[in-house]
Amino acid sequence: MKTGQLVIQRINQMVIMSLYGACDQEVSQQLEQKCEEEIMHRTSYIFFDCGGISSFSPHALRGLLHKSAKADKAGIQLVLYQLSAAHVTIMKHSGPEAVLHLAPTFKDAYLYCKAQAAAKKRNDDAL
Repeated sequence: MKTGQLVIQRINQMVIMSLYGACDQEVSQQLEQKCEEEIMHRTSYIFFDCGGISSFSPHALRGLLHKSAKADKAGIQLVLYQLSAAHVTIMKHSGPEAVLHLAPTFKDAYLYCKAQAAAKKRNDDAL
């Protein structure tokens, strides 16, 4: 199976990582490294466009879970969107959808992040 490709776009404090092909161990390592860089830079939002993914390796799922938890701890929103129905089903059966933030479209992912930021601000203001 041909390895996948990771394409990265930055827009202000937002990063969109588009995944194409097989999300195998090689792509997963690139993804984890880039996520780590964005967490260190305190990027506000990290979006994963999964519309072009043909398959996820178990290593990739573990890496996404780890980076999602690390991003949450750093106050960074990390959201996956445009997952195929088959990939959503796989995640539901293996459990990571309880930890990963999933959205059907980029717009939904962005609105989710904005809502989370507004809720955090309200909580911070209440303290």
